[in-house]
Amino acid sequence: MKVYIKARFVNHAHSQDNHRLFIFVFVFHLPLLYPRQD
Repeated sequence: MKVYIKARFVNHAHSQDNHRLFIFVFVFHLPLLYPRQD
């Protein structure tokens, strides 16, 4: 999973629009990948 995310980041880092989209998706899925233990 981390490898996939890293690959996507590297592939789209050159595009500002895609970079924003990546950040949005990453932040949106972060709680799902790493559920907080409250």
